[in-house]
Amino acid sequence: MDAFGVLASDTRLAILETVWASQIRQQGAIPYTRLKDEVEVADSGKFNYHLDKLRGRFVREEANGYVPEMQGIKALEPVLDGWFRDVEEDYKPVEGHCPVCGGGLQAGYHWNFHVGCGECWASHLYYTVEPNALDQRDWRELLLAVERARQYKIAALLDGACPDCGGRTDFHWYRYRNPDESAPTRMKTVGCSVYCTACMTGYSVTPGEFLRAHPRVREYCEEHGIDLDARPFWTYEWVLTDLTTVVHGEDPWRVEKVATVDGCRLAVVFDPDGCVETVTHADLRGGRRADPAVDDGVAEPGGGRESAPGP
Repeated sequence: MDAFGVLASDTRLAILETVWASQIRQQGAIPYTRLKDEVEVADSGKFNYHLDKLRGRFVREEANGYVPEMQGIKALEPVLDGWFRDVEEDYKPVEGHCPVCGGGLQAGYHWNFHVGCGECWASHLYYTVEPNALDQRDWRELLLAVERARQYKIAALLDGACPDCGGRTDFHWYRYRNPDESAPTRMKTVGCSVYCTACMTGYSVTPGEFLRAHPRVREYCEEHGIDLDARPFWTYEWVLTDLTTVVHGEDPWRVEKVATVDGCRLAVVFDPDGCVETVTHADLRGGRRADPAVDDGVAEPGGGRESAPGP
């Protein structure tokens, strides 16, 4: 019987979840009697039948009771994350405006978070979020939490090791095949992808998202007192669009991205492998009021008073 067949039983799932919960709570192996009581199966024969189906592949019997096998943990993750539960499509307004038409932004959820315009329906960002996470946070809080989680994973992938399986990683720049020529400007022209070559865990992001997540850029900003998280990421045009992206070459790739954030104009040049060549910044707050257009992230690329090479 294949894995899905073995797990096609509420009783077996309950046994596996109870064994896993005991491990998570650092209670160690769960004894047979307590396992049976917590699963609430009175018939010993029926309980043993289902437990036998899990032994050796999903759970392992030790001297003090039962512990989960790695296959059991991996098999249980989609269930605990809520991927098999019913989810209704829903939308809620969020701060920010659409860079295409100026309309208000909204977040929609249907297995993925979608940030887009509530008027022209232009799509700007997608974020995969486990359904059960919706029960613990409001949407705005959840979007920010997911962004932080993405930053950590992107950093690990850029470091060369997949955070999920330990496999080798790869990175590449690419052109969008069909940029939206009907928009006033080509809002998105280039993207970058960082992923595991073994399990394919990875992300395809805009240069603006990549800049915010890049560990070298974040390190530079911390050193210079620049808060990349001063505003929600979806409120920045430089995250949603390529209005401040310049491709200096494609053979090899060399991409510059400008971000105006926390009163500073930040310019980052990336090499073909996604490493930082230089970071520069200019303080727009020093003794004068910053240009509102610049503060919205439509400043011209280039310039700045400080520079630091990156790995």
